[in-house]
Amino acid sequence: MPSLYDRFVEDGKQVPHRQRKWELRHADGSIIEEVLGRLYFDFESNAKYLSFYLPEPREHVEYPEHILFDQIRELLSVPDREIRFATVEGDRLEGGSLVFTGRVYVYSEQPISSAHQEKIKSDASGHGYRLIFRSVEYAAARSGKV
Repeated sequence: MPSLYDRFVEDGKQVPHRQRKWELRHADGSIIEEVLGRLYFDFESNAKYLSFYLPEPREHVEYPEHILFDQIRELLSVPDREIRFATVEGDRLEGGSLVFTGRVYVYSEQPISSAHQEKIKSDASGHGYRLIFRSVEYAAARSGKV
């Protein structure tokens, strides 16, 4: 059965993307966990959107989803030299001109309670973000195991 990470990779492979990795660290500099973020360029739809993969937290990271807001801003500010171009029906389109839909997919190895999801969604909507949570149940459902 494909893992949640496999689904994170598979779900986004149909459109060009840029990926970033962030390391969450303790005050002493030791790594708590790494988070992956992707900015997708859907040139056909003139849209861009994001996804994040949160591995199962180590030690005492109860809700790592809260760190995503700063990372969203960072991913959306990908430097121009990194933004891809595409030609759609004869028009050359620049990745920076695509419209951010506000859609953010959060793939989390740690199941997130409904109450916590609603709190994060509420906080995110104040920034114009619309979150969709995907966890291990999502991977199982996609594999027909639920």
